[in-house]
Amino acid sequence: MASQPIDMRHSPLIEVDQLVVSPAFEADLKGILIPKGYVDARIEKLAADVSETTVNGDLLAICVLNGAMHFYDKLIGQISQPVEVDTIRLGSYCGTSSTGVILEYPFDYRKCQGRDVLVVEDIIDTGRTLERLVGRIKAENPLSLRVACLLDKPERRDSTVTLKPDYVGFVIPDLFVVGYGLDFNNRYRGLPHIAVLQDQLTR
Repeated sequence: MASQPIDMRHSPLIEVDQLVVSPAFEADLKGILIPKGYVDARIEKLAADVSETTVNGDLLAICVLNGAMHFYDKLIGQISQPVEVDTIRLGSYCGTSSTGVILEYPFDYRKCQGRDVLVVEDIIDTGRTLERLVGRIKAENPLSLRVACLLDKPERRDSTVTLKPDYVGFVIPDLFVVGYGLDFNNRYRGLPHIAVLQDQLTR
């Protein structure tokens, strides 16, 4: 059984100068929501949760680019099963807001037929993009289909979305976060912690 996510919605932010942060980013951050060590430890547990389910052959683990790359690499490196790696690129964001238009790049969904599939996503916001992806994969009749996400932001969920991920690292408040692979206009992906941007940057 998958472990319960860690709820960070009422956790105080850590002061930026209390942890190691690149000087180029310090002034842009309101605070640190989840330190790197905490993220790493939680991903180790998620990998153990995923490994509890028996698969037929290699697990097909699909990384949703670009934001999930850091999470994906850490997760699959600790899954105690043979894993076939693959990637897909989707998107609906411009700056801090979802455009409502899902951009989809070419992907051969037929490779999911009869396979145990794990979709790895960085963050679930409205949920529309991920629900569409899951629907496309289900149409190919995979043997099983599970979803792992590092962060879940339920306050932003579209009321029409019914998808529920199988594995969740952290539940977070409705704040725009960066770091650990998540970006703002292609910046901050390399920040080792999950941090909150200053308000003036996200307007």
